Parts: sequence; C-alpha cells; structure tokens
Amino acid sequence: MTRKSNSESTPATSAPAKDTAAWYTLSVDECIRRLEVDPDTGLGTNESVQRLQKYGHNELAEAKKESAIKAFLRQYHSLMQIVLSAMTLVSIIIHDY
Repeated sequence: MTRKSNSESTPATSAPAKDTAAWYTLSVDECIRRLEVDPDTGLGTNESVQRLQKYGHNELAEAKKESAIKAFLRQYHSLMQIVLSAMTLVSIIIHDY
C-alpha cells in the first residue's frame, strides 16, 4: 500500500466526490483520493469546519420506536402461527391439555 508524502499532497478544496461504489470495496488509497484527505495530517481546521457545515455531524438518525402492541402483532403475520394460536385457545377452552 502506497501513500502520498506530504510534499506530494495537495490541500482539499472541494467536497468528497459522490459515487455509487460501495466504500468497503475500495482500496485505502482510493478512499484517500476520493475523500481528498492526507492520511498523515488529516483534515485542516478550515476544511473540517467546512465539511461539518456541509455534511453535519457523523451521526445516525434515531429509528422510530415500535410500540409494544405492534411488536406483538407483527409476530402473527404467518397463517401457521395464527392457526397454532387458535388451536391453543381451543385446547384451553375444552380442557384438553
């Protein structure tokens, strides 16, 4: 794996390139090139502030919490589960355990 030395690197002047390639399939050097960052020094203060303003904080959006009743009912999407539950109720009602 080869990296640019500080004398070869140029400061990043634009945002990272948008691409549809999956990042985990790229080589380290390709990621460095696309993100326009020097791996030895990282982002400068000005560049990091600009990217923070443009892209926001590195956070995942919180998922909406599913209610308990929906989580319970979601378990019964299968016809077989409904049949087994119904047969369990019938068995309890007629005292045939």
